[in-house]
Amino acid sequence: MRDSTVDIASTLAGEVKPLLPTSKDSNDDSAGWSARRIAVIVVTTGTYVIGIMPVHLSIPLVPILEDDSGLLWSKSNTHILLLVVPFMEGIGLIALGPLADVCGGACAMSWYLGTAAVALVIVALASEPRFIIAAFMVGMLVRGIAWPAVTKILSE
Repeated sequence: MRDSTVDIASTLAGEVKPLLPTSKDSNDDSAGWSARRIAVIVVTTGTYVIGIMPVHLSIPLVPILEDDSGLLWSKSNTHILLLVVPFMEGIGLIALGPLADVCGGACAMSWYLGTAAVALVIVALASEPRFIIAAFMVGMLVRGIAWPAVTKILSE
């Protein structure tokens, strides 16, 4: 039985072991999840939880936006925001999701994190509800594009 640690030289040389055992590996009792595969999944999940999930702040921000008297936020703005956020994410996922295959998973995820950071700055500085809604629309569109990139990273 082999040691389950990853050989750094073989990893750097580009040897990638399949996740599921193949017919050639049926005699090998060490088939399963390699340490490299587990590390990729942990890092990707951590990046998603730390970098992507907190950026989806449109819904938790609604009570704060409604309470701000200087912002002139109305119930109709709340309705528009709640309608537009899933719609734009769906458009990005369905219509533009294949862009993640073109530019690569890490590039698409980095592009989304940058766009989300700019959107949060716009939300923080904007005094007009339409700019806040537009910033969330763009952020959610790019988030829809980036979601296939996360699955692409996991499948590599």
